[in-house]
Amino acid sequence: MGCDKALLPHPLGGSWLERAASLPQAIGLEVWLLSGHDLHHEHVANRPGIHVVPESLPPSGPLQAIASMFSTSEGNTLLVLPVDMPSLEVRTLKQLMEIWREQESMAVVADDGECLQPLLGIYPCSPCNRKALDTSLAMGKGRWLDWLMTISYRRATLPAAELVNANSYKDLEAL
Repeated sequence: MGCDKALLPHPLGGSWLERAASLPQAIGLEVWLLSGHDLHHEHVANRPGIHVVPESLPPSGPLQAIASMFSTSEGNTLLVLPVDMPSLEVRTLKQLMEIWREQESMAVVADDGECLQPLLGIYPCSPCNRKALDTSLAMGKGRWLDWLMTISYRRATLPAAELVNANSYKDLEAL
């Protein structure tokens, strides 16, 4: 799009970044912002409950970024959500978590009814998921979907209108 989506104004107030961070906070979860952009760090620096983790420079994509969280989170589970799903609602995160709780050892990935949206999902930081992640990255496979095909996961069909990944001006106009 040629602009920093994280800092775009959100229709409900604040920026897309602030909106994305507020969703897990609304259900009592800690927020860890992974970004290689200093402006993102500065934007949330004084916001309570948001931990900033600098991404490797230059940023190497979301899969490489999440690998740093897997390193420090073994035994925990990560709820991952992108900044560019501005229509996402708290109730949908709750629904995703309810589906995950049915079988907490497996990842749960958002599905809009047509395709997976792997940047919205819940990922256990298990040794086997970590090994698959390390292997994917070592093989030069930096795509999230490539890694996803090597781990156990379930689909969570969620409201498609909330899962629009806004990557173009046309997507923005549709919001």
